[in-house]
Amino acid sequence: MALWMRYELQGEASPVLATWQSVYRSRQTMPAAIGFNEGAPMAGIGLAWVMLAAHGAQPMLLTKSSGGGGFMSYVALAPGKNVGVFVAVNRVNFPMFFALAAAANNLVGTLATR
Repeated sequence: MALWMRYELQGEASPVLATWQSVYRSRQTMPAAIGFNEGAPMAGIGLAWVMLAAHGAQPMLLTKSSGGGGFMSYVALAPGKNVGVFVAVNRVNFPMFFALAAAANNLVGTLATR
């Protein structure tokens, strides 16, 4: 996971990263967007990424959540800021997970201000 995050957060421009990290649909263009607001309201979605718009001191974030088989995980990346957080827990507890995702986003925002 650390190697993958390092690649995603590299400082140099890359056509591959530009494609992977692009937002392809904004929230306004979707008739329904249910299940995409773990850490904050979704602003758009790309290739499996949920984009959270910049607000206050927090930069734009790319996030992804996952889970199954008794675990849940969350990753939040601030492209161009070289900051990311990955968290995995070995239980399924949605209220705890929503708080964990919000805390991860706040941590990234604290470490990588706009």
